[in-house]
Amino acid sequence: MDAIPHILYIDDDEHDRFLFSRSFFISGIHGALHCLSSASNGLLYLQQKGPFASSPRPRLIIVDLQLPRSDGQQFHEILQTDPRWSDIALIVLAGTQTNADIDSCYPLAVNMVRPKPQSDIETIELLRSLSREYLVAQPSSLQNSP
Repeated sequence: MDAIPHILYIDDDEHDRFLFSRSFFISGIHGALHCLSSASNGLLYLQQKGPFASSPRPRLIIVDLQLPRSDGQQFHEILQTDPRWSDIALIVLAGTQTNADIDSCYPLAVNMVRPKPQSDIETIELLRSLSREYLVAQPSSLQNSP
């Protein structure tokens, strides 16, 4: 496993990707953030194909629920069918979707569905929470080390 945890963030909105990147930098989280604009690029990234041939394996994927062409739900459906990616935490961010849209995520084996942050402060809080939950080694795993 890489010493530096990698996070893959997928959102079709360029402004949201910029804000997420800025908040990640401000948060001080130890890790590398990779931002992509589509689920199809996310799949290429995970499969290490095309321009992503040497891309590192992420420990965490954060995806917007509503992506064009292949939306966040379809992306998760594809991921859950391939055992190569079953150990990567999958987080869905829901913006203005209905409760039915959000409820439809739960059968997809996502780790968490969260409201899409609306400010830098909310994004930083989300990133720090996800970092504690999915990127930092848990004490129990450290106790079993020789």
